[in-house]
Amino acid sequence: MAQASVPLCVDLDGTLTSTDLLVESFLVLVKRNPLYALFCIGWLFRGKAYLKEQIAQRVAIDVTLLPYNARLVEYLREERSYGRDLYLCTAANRKFAEQIALHFGFFKGILASNEVFNLSGNNKASALSEEFGPHGFDYCGNALSDVPVWKQCRRLSLWAPARSRKRQNW
Repeated sequence: MAQASVPLCVDLDGTLTSTDLLVESFLVLVKRNPLYALFCIGWLFRGKAYLKEQIAQRVAIDVTLLPYNARLVEYLREERSYGRDLYLCTAANRKFAEQIALHFGFFKGILASNEVFNLSGNNKASALSEEFGPHGFDYCGNALSDVPVWKQCRRLSLWAPARSRKRQNW
């Protein structure tokens, strides 16, 4: 399979950006009103996906100000110029994923968490395998929580956290 014909799926938190959108959005929410911290505890009892959805409904994030990995963005633009389809695949809430995809303009699609489904770990691996077939996609990531995804992808490109910005392909 030629590389350009294999979709490249890109993780968001810790990979495309050096931050975590759940943490960022939580901090914005609690800064607005510290009592929301108590609400978050209750929302978390209904699941992490529900917590993310409730926070996303109440918070706006300026995605143009997030700390993006410039080397990865450059790599993704290059891959897109070769005709490769890029997908943003994240455990972050869909609202934020859509805003980031729109900001960059080079993602063909997104797979993200919603109010009932947290797209992380095994859930992300299953969703990607269902969408592209086992070993039918390449993956850019960094988190150990995505090891199940690594086992399902054709090729893994590890992007280290922002401090070193090194990349390792397997």
